[in-house]
Amino acid sequence: MKRCLLLEVRRGLLLIWLAAAAACGPVRVTTLVTDTPPPPTAVPSAVPPATFTPYPTYAPPTPTATPSPTPTPDPAAGPVVPRIATSPETKVNLKNKAVPWLNSDLLKDFREPKPDEPLVFEVQLKSAGLIWDNWWCAASDEILFGTLASMKFDYRIDGEPVTPDSSFTFKQFLADGSACSVTAYYLLDWPAGTHALQYTYTITGNLSDGYRLYMPGVYKRTYNVAAP
Repeated sequence: MKRCLLLEVRRGLLLIWLAAAAACGPVRVTTLVTDTPPPPTAVPSAVPPATFTPYPTYAPPTPTATPSPTPTPDPAAGPVVPRIATSPETKVNLKNKAVPWLNSDLLKDFREPKPDEPLVFEVQLKSAGLIWDNWWCAASDEILFGTLASMKFDYRIDGEPVTPDSSFTFKQFLADGSACSVTAYYLLDWPAGTHALQYTYTITGNLSDGYRLYMPGVYKRTYNVAAP
């Protein structure tokens, strides 16, 4: 006897009877569809926790420095320092008695400054022009030559350097035998106000003018000239 195969599928599935044709006869397939299973419930995916985005921190703007424009001198305003005459003009006016000499006529004070003790003089201008005379003297002409070779001189008006080209330099011998080198500037057309004339000499080593010993340093004489 041939076997019959019985396959049963229950609960909404297909019920199938299968048998061999010779033993069981025609195959009968009975389909039973009862309950339709509900669709699977979707499992909700996990909701990520809310992320808090902090508010941006307020930072005050960094102040930017505003560049100050450099004032442009107004030509109509006139000069701010006295006019420096040329060297030939200075030479001619050295003999002009109407033009006073700063040291020889107005001050007559030839004290020497010290490196840590500059000298400051107050001068009242009473003329249209002025000879700014600067003296360096030594006991003899030979000593004068030697000291000048080892010194450096600087001349300024209101802090601005004055070129030696505008000066007139000459040698002067005194009654006591001293030899002097005199550098003169002729200054005129003075603007109203006080103007600083600075005469500085620098000594780099021990130096003697035949009268005294100078230590290394910067020696300065300043003349504050008040023009009406």
